[in-house]
Amino acid sequence: MRAALVRALVLGMVFPLFSVPLYADVPKRSMCDYDIKTHCPNTSAADRREITACLKTHESILTPACLQYLDFSENFGKVCADDFKTHCKGAGTDSGGRVNCLMQKKQALSPACKKQVDRFSKPAP
Repeated sequence: MRAALVRALVLGMVFPLFSVPLYADVPKRSMCDYDIKTHCPNTSAADRREITACLKTHESILTPACLQYLDFSENFGKVCADDFKTHCKGAGTDSGGRVNCLMQKKQALSPACKKQVDRFSKPAP
């Protein structure tokens, strides 16, 4: 029992040193869940373009959180698309995965993408 406790304490202290930080300020698509259910119930959950197009047609009545996500997604996608293709091919397609990958490759990024990534450089508590 004592060995298990020691192992748990050591892993609890050491593992976070090697984990990839998740960035608290990165807008997530889940910020639009309510808006998607309310305004775009007939869109395919797997088709991001269809969902985005639908949300944009309802832009004037979306929640502030969803508007923040759409703004982030649009700007981040435009500015960092080439950097993401070059440096993060295997990373996830969610916002957090993209930002985490680009943060790790920050020195190799274009200046415009670096600036965009810097907006989300505060690690989650």
